Amino acid sequence: MTPETNFGVIVAIAFAIEVASRLWPTPRPKDMHFGCARCKDQDERVACGNAHTKAEFELEDVWGAHRGAKMHIVNLHLERLRRHYDVAVRTYDVISFWDLTHSLRIWADLKRTLNAEIPAFASTLAFKTGIPAKKIRRLARGHEHVFAYMPGGVMTYASGGELIGTHQRQEKGTLTSWVKRNTDGSIELKNFCFIDDTFDEPTMKAMSAEEVTRCNYMQWMGAEAVRVAYRTSSGDLERVAISREQMIRRVANTLDGSHPSKPVSDQEFANRLDAPIRVLLGFRMGGIPLPYFIGLNVAQDILAIGPKLLGQSL
Repeated sequence: MTPETNFGVIVAIAFAIEVASRLWPTPRPKDMHFGCARCKDQDERVACGNAHTKAEFELEDVWGAHRGAKMHIVNLHLERLRRHYDVAVRTYDVISFWDLTHSLRIWADLKRTLNAEIPAFASTLAFKTGIPAKKIRRLARGHEHVFAYMPGGVMTYASGGELIGTHQRQEKGTLTSWVKRNTDGSIELKNFCFIDDTFDEPTMKAMSAEEVTRCNYMQWMGAEAVRVAYRTSSGDLERVAISREQMIRRVANTLDGSHPSKPVSDQEFANRLDAPIRVLLGFRMGGIPLPYFIGLNVAQDILAIGPKLLGQSL
């Protein structure tokens, strides 16, 4: 063959390969798919019309195609959360709380991806969530109240061992909690309960009664972390149940943890959860606001359970 003929053959082969690759694309292995549970291919994910947050898109794109890379990224986020937790559990200040809530926002964004890509997060009922028992909920009807029930409790050194609980309505109401001081100087808080009414001692002791449910990671993120009933400016009793995910996102936003918040007077941009979260900031244990304990409890559970679920998925 002449050089011209050889060149023509090479061009023809290259053209044939290109046509074949378009007509019969090489299927990607299952582990190379990334996207939501229903949209395994990136192109399908964009076209499907399902609701995906910008943060979920970015996280999935960073994970890329390889399962090992995905596990590595999750472990990096675990280490990042652990570092912020280690600071927040020993020192309470605005900056440590900002950093903790901002790191927890990543874990809220990861919920669908973890369920879809790491089987143990979807199939294992490793997380616990609690609400007050029915008899306690009946007692609270018609009254302002706050319930934050944390199965397993939460531990912190930041209060300096102080156990006194306070609230913004010092003149009345009943505040109870399961709390103890440990020999190492830490305190443990399990259930926080406030009802704007007075009760006898047996009833107060019964307020720690809870209903505990086991759930997977996505269910746990969406489950109730705290419920609050408060008086609005018009005097109406507003009742709100706030999930862990909502708590993480709104505390980070309300307190400027993720980006500058809007002025309290700017009603046009006010979120419906900002008012109840500001109410929660007025409830303290050992001088530390209740949302700190809730955020610390969420981080504590992720750090305790997350590595075990990742080990199951290797």
